[in-house]
Amino acid sequence: GGPAYDAMAARGCPTGPACAYEERLYHDSAGPTAAWPHCRGDMRQLYRSGYEHKLWHPQYHGRSHFDVKAWVSYLKVDPTAQRYFERGMVFCNDTSLDSNGHPRTLLSEFVREHEIPGVSEHNRTESLEWLTGGLESFRKFWGYFP
Repeated sequence: GGPAYDAMAARGCPTGPACAYEERLYHDSAGPTAAWPHCRGDMRQLYRSGYEHKLWHPQYHGRSHFDVKAWVSYLKVDPTAQRYFERGMVFCNDTSLDSNGHPRTLLSEFVREHEIPGVSEHNRTESLEWLTGGLESFRKFWGYFP
């Protein structure tokens, strides 16, 4: 998946109090590759064709390539992240260092390398719902559970 920028903007993103992550999943949309900045069109049939012709076998390796909760928290306060959002791109402009002296990043969906108040708490129920949703989307698109 990837961010559904139009849906997020409709929720008031990037700065509104109701701003929350919305996503484009391949099982029910053309996915993020169809939108700016990729503009590749709907690649779903091509992906399925490669799988059906046994050119490759997809595996589930995660739902997002970045920490969506951290990104939304940055969106609400960071003008640079907001400008990138308005152009349909994900960006983290946090140049401060964490407690280990490392720059902060969006890293990945399950690894948060620094504390963000109200975001850093790992909620088991939310994590399970996130994983379940990703696995279900994978099943709907590919026809099997990974």
